[in-house]
Amino acid sequence: MEFWGLNGGLLLMTVVSLVPSGFYQFYFAVRDGMWYARSPEIASGEVIRTLAKMRIVPDLIFASGAILMLVFVIRAVVLTVRKSEGAK
Repeated sequence: MEFWGLNGGLLLMTVVSLVPSGFYQFYFAVRDGMWYARSPEIASGEVIRTLAKMRIVPDLIFASGAILMLVFVIRAVVLTVRKSEGAK
């Protein structure tokens, strides 16, 4: 489950937010120049903010995968320590 949470979250982040915002800025960079594409009108505009808000769900999926991985590692360490203490 950790694998799918981490990789699925990264994939969705890329597809839902990063690639569309990159193409949006690329369009303005080609049309009006790089300085305009990186200006606050574009980089902080409504389209970029909407794409950033759409990234919340993939971020939560990624975070849940990371939390599951952390729980797995902590559980494995605790069980290993208990097992080694029981052997003494």
